[in-house]
Amino acid sequence: METETINLILTNNLILKICSILCAATVISIYIIFQFKHCTKKMELKHKEEMEKLRSTNADALEYVVINELKDFVAQCKEDIAAENAKDPKDAKDPEHVLDNHLKDREEKHKNKTNN
Repeated sequence: METETINLILTNNLILKICSILCAATVISIYIIFQFKHCTKKMELKHKEEMEKLRSTNADALEYVVINELKDFVAQCKEDIAAENAKDPKDAKDPEHVLDNHLKDREEKHKNKTNN
């Protein structure tokens, strides 16, 4: 009877130790999963912020290039008009007036394209 009791106690102790180990493993697994999800969310947020910065930087750079290209285009148009005026002073044109007319024509063409 004593050996049966001792065997039963040892078996119960072994079962308790196994359950404790399984419980600890479960808690550790849950903690690791939670940390992984938390890190993933942080990384996604950081990636999103970096992409927004990159987009705004690209937009600013593109705007800068477009503005400079337009300035160069306007300057070239003014030079061309001034050169034409120098060739034929009788038929001289105001560069600002010519550019305004040119821009109005382009706007009308664009409106016609979008309306059709």
